[in-house]
Amino acid sequence: IEMVRTIGNCLKGSRKQAYKVELRTARQDGRLKEHPDAVYASIIARLQEFREGLLEKQQRLNGEWKNLSRGRKTALEFMPVFESLVFEMELAGMGKSDRDLLLGYLGLIPPNHRPDVLKDRRSYPNAGGTVSASRGVRTWREAHRLLVRLEEADRSSEAAVATFIATASDDG
Repeated sequence: IEMVRTIGNCLKGSRKQAYKVELRTARQDGRLKEHPDAVYASIIARLQEFREGLLEKQQRLNGEWKNLSRGRKTALEFMPVFESLVFEMELAGMGKSDRDLLLGYLGLIPPNHRPDVLKDRRSYPNAGGTVSASRGVRTWREAHRLLVRLEEADRSSEAAVATFIATASDDG
């Protein structure tokens, strides 16, 4: 019975409604008290009806990719969102090339930082661990690391200016 209650607390929307119907039916005919394991199994079977097919999942993920937006999130806050979508797309057989991921990520970078990320040149380790010649970013992760540094520099600069202004107003 506790398993039946617990699963109900984990559900939302249509799944929660289907759960309530199954639970109400089981209470009325006495199955909940007599055979809680069977009720649990019937609830699980009913919830399986809500499974998403591969094509549906691919269409949903494609829409999420097209509508992906960073909003007001920092690079660090946005990374798990982007990374999660990339991972889900790979699992659904829709993996994108490193170039497509980089272009997608660059499109989500704030316009004031995009030129800085694109013109940055530095040495990156090769697959063998040796350091390559200086080059631009090639993956979204490299672009992300640069963006994190740029945002950190912005925040440090803002903090320094705020401290300077506060100190100047105290002196004046």
